[in-house]
Amino acid sequence: MEILLKRSNDPVSKVNELDRNECSALHKSASDGDVRVTQWLVEHGAFVDQRDFNNTTPLLMAVKMGRKEVVEYLIHQGAACDLADRQGNRPVHFCAIRCDSKILKLLLDANAAVNVQNGELNTPLHLAAIYQRPNSKEWESLIASLLDSGCDPLLENASRKKPADYVGRNLKKLFSKEGAEIRRQIKTQKEAQEEEDFNKLLELRSTWRATVMANLEKTKRLQKDEADRLHREAEERLRAEDDARLLLDEAIERRRYQEEQRRKRQDLEEKGKSASRK
Repeated sequence: MEILLKRSNDPVSKVNELDRNECSALHKSASDGDVRVTQWLVEHGAFVDQRDFNNTTPLLMAVKMGRKEVVEYLIHQGAACDLADRQGNRPVHFCAIRCDSKILKLLLDANAAVNVQNGELNTPLHLAAIYQRPNSKEWESLIASLLDSGCDPLLENASRKKPADYVGRNLKKLFSKEGAEIRRQIKTQKEAQEEEDFNKLLELRSTWRATVMANLEKTKRLQKDEADRLHREAEERLRAEDDARLLLDEAIERRRYQEEQRRKRQDLEEKGKSASRK
């Protein structure tokens, strides 16, 4: 593709060429979830809001296929989040069909409208109910996000049905504003409890750290005291050895002196005996 662009007199037109379904290369890379190719195409002039024969944009294609990284990149490149296909489905509708709360959050952060109806007058809440996943926490989270963002649970579709009409009695409360308020309160209480628990953990950590530091200081002090004691004992042993050597030297010197005096006396006695015999 890069070689073809270099050889083309109009590289922007080349990168935006459409196939028989009016799909561009950007549609294909968005569908495949190839962020690297998507980025290359956009950097070389690909139209981020190009529509195919069904009015599907690359962003719509990426949302339909659950390509979160491509969705995030295209949004950052200014892709319109509220363009609909021929059936009137917008990206938020496909998030509801797929139960994709992560991509929905990206769209909501980009200020995508949620209280919107497609060609059959279905809102994202209708589609979430039609494609329900009762045992999924993500499904409940998606419904709560739609309600919190302003999706009206009382709107009727072309069949004159509200979203709650598509679910069982035990799930109807999920699709009401009252249910959303209850969930919001529960969530707030849970977050407050988590915050309290976290602060307690921080306090425990601080106490534990203080205890550990005190124990370390105590250990260092004991080690220093032990080292000082061993040093004193070593010095005392050296002094004792020096004293013992000194005493031994004195004893040897005294013995030598006594022996010398004894020999002198013997010599005198011998001389006296010799003089007497003469």
